[in-house]
Amino acid sequence: MIKKVLVLLIIFGIVVLNNILFDTGCIFKAITGIPCPSCGMSRAWALALSGNIKGALYYHPLFWIIIVIAVMYFLKEKVNNKIWLLVLVLVIVVYFIRMYLYFPHTIPMDYNKNSLFSSIFGDIR
Repeated sequence: MIKKVLVLLIIFGIVVLNNILFDTGCIFKAITGIPCPSCGMSRAWALALSGNIKGALYYHPLFWIIIVIAVMYFLKEKVNNKIWLLVLVLVIVVYFIRMYLYFPHTIPMDYNKNSLFSSIFGDIR
């Protein structure tokens, strides 16, 4: 149990450090310029915790799945692999829908023109 909590704290620390170093909560977007499947999740949770569920769903319609994933992580031995696969498929499908509808012009699915790849290879838009 302590090991699992430590893993979660390390992940949280990486996110915070990434936000400080790259001015974004998403290291994937900081490097590639393209949003990752969880882009918008931090803002969604901030809005949800302040009572703005509509705003939270705008920034990430699956913000609530973090609770499901955390419960599954702590009950790892009791969770069927098919459920993990179902969660993964759901996240990927929602990601592609969001990319189709909102990339590259709508926050948080916008293109990061200040990304590492963009500075090396130029703007992909």
